Amino acid sequence: MILYNTGILFNIRSEYDEAVKSLELSISKNPENVYAYLALGDAYERQDELAKALNVYLDLKGLGIKVHGLKEKIVTLEQKVQAK
Repeated sequence: MILYNTGILFNIRSEYDEAVKSLELSISKNPENVYAYLALGDAYERQDELAKALNVYLDLKGLGIKVHGLKEKIVTLEQKVQAK
């Protein structure tokens, strides 16, 4: 939980590299933390690393946990990645 919260704080402060490090570590410790995946995907999106964000959301989808709006987010990012 501490790593997740630290990642969120870095995200809020626009320190995305640090956010990514904390959130990836959080996920490695607790791979079912849906919120860490969402925050990590957001950090990648804010850095315009759309392919990485898409992979995070696809990993989240692979957990089989229902997340409101996830399918739409994936479709949108797939379109943006293809357009690049």
